[in-house]
Amino acid sequence: MIGSAKQLFRHLWREAAIILLAILGLVLAVSAAFSIMFGESGPHSVYNDGVALLEKQEIEKAQERFAEAIISASDEPDISVSAKYNLALAMLYRDDLDSDALFQIRNILEEALRGSPQDTDIRKNLELVQNLLLETLQKELAKRGENPEDAQQMIDEFYEQYPGDGEKPGRNEGNERSY
Repeated sequence: MIGSAKQLFRHLWREAAIILLAILGLVLAVSAAFSIMFGESGPHSVYNDGVALLEKQEIEKAQERFAEAIISASDEPDISVSAKYNLALAMLYRDDLDSDALFQIRNILEEALRGSPQDTDIRKNLELVQNLLLETLQKELAKRGENPEDAQQMIDEFYEQYPGDGEKPGRNEGNERSY
């Protein structure tokens, strides 16, 4: 009797495993079909769409996809950081690149850097954007008849009023750059 109980248990276990595998396969197939039919995709797919659009120079659409990837990648920090970085780069293609746009780009790059503090590409591009922001703001001030030398002070005051994470972005306790 013990032998037949073991055999019965093995048989039932094997049958249950086959049924579970069949159900899992069906769930995966339905999930894939749903994604294809309704365009539902995860943050990786949305991010990859943004990259493809950026490569095709479809800048506005790429920006939209990167923004979607940032929102949908709340639990995937690598995708979020990459999407922020690429959103900032896509924004640099704008024809109307003024100090307001550069402030936004700088903020996005600082958010990306907080998510990946060791990323040298983010650091380099943030530095370039900071320099471009300073130059652009100086030109805008000169055009309005104001003192271009006030540009750095305006930038510093802005970040004192609107810090990204409760601290002055990009600075340690003193005024030295932390990146």
